Amino acid sequence: MLDQIREAKKLYQVKKVEKVDVVKAAFLAIETNKYYLNNGMEMTRDILIKPVNRAAIIIPRTKNGKYVMVMQTRVATENKVTMEFPAGLIEDDEDMIDGMKRELLEETGYESNDVKTLMEYYSDTGSTQTTVTLGFADNCVKVSDQDLDEDEFISFFEVTIEEMDELVKEGLIVDGNTMFSMELIRNRYQ
Repeated sequence: MLDQIREAKKLYQVKKVEKVDVVKAAFLAIETNKYYLNNGMEMTRDILIKPVNRAAIIIPRTKNGKYVMVMQTRVATENKVTMEFPAGLIEDDEDMIDGMKRELLEETGYESNDVKTLMEYYSDTGSTQTTVTLGFADNCVKVSDQDLDEDEFISFFEVTIEEMDELVKEGLIVDGNTMFSMELIRNRYQ
């Protein structure tokens, strides 16, 4: 079966890309490209372009075993407000661990000397080139006030995994990244 999968992969690989259009907005751009595949087929697709192509999500656990989550406005969701783990874009020249520590400190005022990366993945393979690095920050302590951007409005809370389950039921945790992170906590850190 693996040989068949590898042969199919060769057919679906892109051999040429032709840029069709780019539409720029305040934060994102939409790039429309025509893709020519090895199997002779052509397809046109849109890609969301962010200012940088690296992002991080940090699962922060405090010394008392609770997890730090942030609440913020997310205009693309039904309720317009979500609970998530701290996250943000990582500059191209920034070390990933340093970027995760920066985002954690900026959004929550918490700090950890025990931060590690767990995995890297694409959160939406159909429309963005941005990779997400999932990290874990253990033994977090509150060391400062938040340092938010001018248009960032974030509250933070220390919660248990059981409280996270309630937040899912209440429709405050709705994104796949956070739900995936919750399952990782259950399987690795409980």
